[in-house]
Amino acid sequence: MWRFDTGCGVVAPPISYAVNGKQYVAVAAGPKWNAANKPASLKYANACSMVYVFNALTEARRNHL
Repeated sequence: MWRFDTGCGVVAPPISYAVNGKQYVAVAAGPKWNAANKPASLKYANACSMVYVFNALTEARRNHL
């Protein structure tokens, strides 16, 4: 288990997928409001909406690092 500071809250559950035999984990981070219901006090706030993708090492490979 590890942590990563996104600078915002995570707004969706993570997903895991594989491409050419490599596993990845992706998570969306950002505010829990959208432009339609954004509070006036946060008019100039950075939305910091991002999708972070990480390579997920297999347990066997992680033990050899």
